[in-house]
Formats: sequence, C-alpha cells, structure tokens
Amino acid sequence: MADERADNFTVKFGRYARTLDYQDGQGHITFTFDVSPKGNKCFYLETGGAKQRALIGTRFDAAVERAKKFLESCGYEVEIYDPV
Repeated sequence: MADERADNFTVKFGRYARTLDYQDGQGHITFTFDVSPKGNKCFYLETGGAKQRALIGTRFDAAVERAKKFLESCGYEVEIYDPV
C-alpha cells in the first residue's frame, strides 16, 4: 500500500535565493538550483547526491522529480546535478 502522506505535496520557490521548498506528509526538503552555462532559462537542480538520498530515504527520488517538474512548469529547462 502506498504512503498517502507522500501523495500530498507542495513545491515552491524558497525564502532564500536559489532554493526550492518541497513539503510532503513526511517532512520538508530544501533543494538548491543554479543557472547552467546554457543560459538564464536553464537551471541545474542540485540534489546533494548519495548522502542526501541516504538521509531522506525512499521518497527522495519522487521529491527530485517533483521539484524538476515544478521548475519546468515555470518555463525552465532543468538538468539534474547529482554529485557522487
């Protein structure tokens, strides 16, 4: 059975520059982003890599995808930056 708490979520621009706030029933995640060399309409979404993934657990991949879709819905091209 899927966890319904993770199905209700919000993604919005954060209070601080170059941040996204992701919130679901299991808690809050802050993502950072930066302009890619491709220009102002293309962002790198910085995920924090394996350490961040291990801390957050199974909902992390869904949170990254939802944050990416949010930026795309705002008209940005998005590349995932996932350091090792």
